[in-house]
Amino acid sequence: MEDYAINGVHPEHYDDILALYKSEFSNYLENGAQDAGIGIFSSHYHSMMSTWNQTRRLYEEMLDWFAEQGISEWITFREAVSQLGEFSI
Repeated sequence: MEDYAINGVHPEHYDDILALYKSEFSNYLENGAQDAGIGIFSSHYHSMMSTWNQTRRLYEEMLDWFAEQGISEWITFREAVSQLGEFSI
């Protein structure tokens, strides 16, 4: 997620970034996310702090949108890796 907001979320770009996130995640959900059984949602917040109020609003809106899509269970990255066990890339 951070790739689209790494320099912050400026008000004039907010709607475009939100639409892009929803489009990208809709595509991901429609094309195989169910097969994986797990998705990784990560960000490097330090880079986004310059516009934290807008960035936080965007993330809150996306979390609500995820819930509307039926995604409401969240675990940490460490827990995900533990559940997956050893894997290779």
